[in-house]
Amino acid sequence: MNSQQLIAYPQGTTEPLIYPTGEIILDMYKDAPIPLVLVADDFTNTSDRAGGYSKSFDIPGTKKNNIFFNHIYTINSDSTFNIHIKTAIILKDGFINVFAGYLQLNTINDNIDGISYNITIYDNTVNLKSALSERVFRDLDMSELTHNYDAANIEDSWTTGLPLITPLAANSFAGNTGATTTTVVKYPMVQWNNNASYTSSTITSNNLEDFFKPFVNLKYVLQNILRDVGYTVDFNFTTPAQFDNLFLDFNKGWGVGVFIVQNTGDVNYPSSLTTYDGNIIENEIGIDGSLYYDLTTDTYTSLGTSSVTFTGRFVVKSSSGGGTIVANVRSVATGGSVYTQSYFNVAAGSTLNFNVQINYMTVGLGFYVTFQAINAFVMDKSSLLRISVSPSIHYIQDTLIGYKGDTNQWEFVKDIINMFNLVIVPIENRINHVSILPYNDWVDTGNQLDYTNKIDLNDLEYKPLDGLAKTTFFKFTEDDGDYITEAHNHPNDWRYSQTVIQDIELFDNPENTVELSHIAATYYGAAYNGNVFIPKIMNSEFNNDWENKFRVLYDNGVTTLGSGTIEVNNLFGGGYVFNSYLRFSTKQDGVSGISYNYGIVSYDYSYPWINSLYNTFWFKYMDELYNPETRIITVKAYLTAKDIYEIKFNDIIMIKNRNFRVIKITYNNSGLSELELITIKYL
Repeated sequence: MNSQQLIAYPQGTTEPLIYPTGEIILDMYKDAPIPLVLVADDFTNTSDRAGGYSKSFDIPGTKKNNIFFNHIYTINSDSTFNIHIKTAIILKDGFINVFAGYLQLNTINDNIDGISYNITIYDNTVNLKSALSERVFRDLDMSELTHNYDAANIEDSWTTGLPLITPLAANSFAGNTGATTTTVVKYPMVQWNNNASYTSSTITSNNLEDFFKPFVNLKYVLQNILRDVGYTVDFNFTTPAQFDNLFLDFNKGWGVGVFIVQNTGDVNYPSSLTTYDGNIIENEIGIDGSLYYDLTTDTYTSLGTSSVTFTGRFVVKSSSGGGTIVANVRSVATGGSVYTQSYFNVAAGSTLNFNVQINYMTVGLGFYVTFQAINAFVMDKSSLLRISVSPSIHYIQDTLIGYKGDTNQWEFVKDIINMFNLVIVPIENRINHVSILPYNDWVDTGNQLDYTNKIDLNDLEYKPLDGLAKTTFFKFTEDDGDYITEAHNHPNDWRYSQTVIQDIELFDNPENTVELSHIAATYYGAAYNGNVFIPKIMNSEFNNDWENKFRVLYDNGVTTLGSGTIEVNNLFGGGYVFNSYLRFSTKQDGVSGISYNYGIVSYDYSYPWINSLYNTFWFKYMDELYNPETRIITVKAYLTAKDIYEIKFNDIIMIKNRNFRVIKITYNNSGLSELELITIKYL
């Protein structure tokens, strides 16, 4: 008799409810156990990790099951069961929860034999990949990090914390509830262009943006990515600083943001004074126009000291016999006009153009556009008001409007997995909670289990690993036009890659590549006559508007200048002198520090940094994979529900004094299960 129970929860359930207020034990076919498959790792596919799942199986269309799926089998029904929303499940065997995850409804069969549902159940890690694959960085909400962009706040970000415009709400990853500063946004010194100069011990630049653009803590970014799809996470690194001090650059690639205000239809304007009517905002360049422009009142409000340009292109679709139309840009505070343009003998088809810049708008200052005409007229829907803003307030959210906002969230998370050879481990019996840690930290922390008496020793199959490659390349993505491709192409490949050639003559693939999709390598070295050691993120043309790919750098803290100063003449008045700078790098300080490049690189014109990404996080994995003694053994085993509940994929399975690690379990609760085990060099 099948002792399994498949318990399903209503869609949208965040915490399992206690029956009968929500959960349902789905009916299954008699004596048809669920063919559960649990997978640890493909081992030869280093860039994609699998998770637990079941094979597809059918459950009957009983009254109970039909009610749970809300009669979705009826074509003309208005079923509330959504096949695109995850459905939480727990698989019990007797009194033991052997699997927690989600249900996917694949097909509904309605034929002469009755109704049946074909479903698959899968675990948290499989669901995580699926959920993030549908999201991009633009879906993240980082508006809580809004702050004034000025020299004092930049320096505060190095130590005491960056002052925020709005106190942090509850459950923020940026700090405690109500905090008015945060340490998750920092402004290190980076050479972004070639505008600065060095003379007489002074590094001089006219704009803060030449040196200081925001970096956001990598852990903060990942926590928000996972929370938005309903996950909580523990980052269980043995050495927390390897992760906690890493930051992701949020350079948006422009100094001026542009958005357009339009109306989706033609608009009738009477002859009396009337405010320009827009009902949609289109973000054109790196700015969220809805933060500045109110479509209800059609007014623009300055959020910080800035200069703003209003550009009008208004097309008159029809008018009553022509006449004069006067356009004004008016102050909200006074109603007075700061710009007036008169258009005479306006006929249908005419275009009214104007361009006006208002310099140094202060916080709260507002403007709107009006029209007054001799005769009523109709404005064509192609008309637009384009607003260009040079803000002094920094919205991290604005960065997500451009290239970085298009970044697929799963592809980015996979990049981080591939940098640090991470493992994502579901936490037992906690739906949507995972632990993320490096393979090296995970692999040797399991228990030793003696399975000698559980194995059918008369049915053993040994085989070598499939899919091994002769050569494996580890590298970052290329950032087109990066200055380091031309100026610093030695002694290593500019991507600071690692090429691993195995001493094997028989292999399945000549090459395998672990390549990041959205994170590029960063050059780090001396600058400005050797007075500073800083990252250089700039293209060959030294363009200020270069929108570079993501960079990951390590926070080595504040460095005091031995002599000289860094002087910046802020665009909005007053100079600022820095006697120190925040130094981010592609490595940790100290001879034992980690380099965040795959290959061995010489930094600061000193010795090569041996503790590279490959040597630190990948070497052991690859050494195990290609060891001559590494092989797969397939065995039949008598496993109970308690075994499935207790086993972890980093446990060591002992069979007759030989140690193995599990890579796949095909569980059968009514007979022999199948185990795929792997021999590992260091067991």
